[in-house]
Amino acid sequence: MADFTQTATVKTAVRELAAPIDSMAAFTSIIDDILTNNPWGCTSYEQAGVTLPGVSKASESYTGRVIYENNEAKTVGTISIKAPTPSAYH
Repeated sequence: MADFTQTATVKTAVRELAAPIDSMAAFTSIIDDILTNNPWGCTSYEQAGVTLPGVSKASESYTGRVIYENNEAKTVGTISIKAPTPSAYH
């Protein structure tokens, strides 16, 4: 497993990936695998008489950041994008 670096006193961590996730299909495949196989062994629980899975998708949104560079590869600006679905992102 990769090393995680604590970023603050809040329970948040950043993981540097060895290689970027190169497509939305690859990203969706990773999420589907997590939801299907529960690789962390999270425990299901019961709420109001209904058994809920240990891993589920509570909400979904997609963010991205575009970095503008000049001819010398210096950053001259950035813009952040947030969308509720992959199709809205395009």
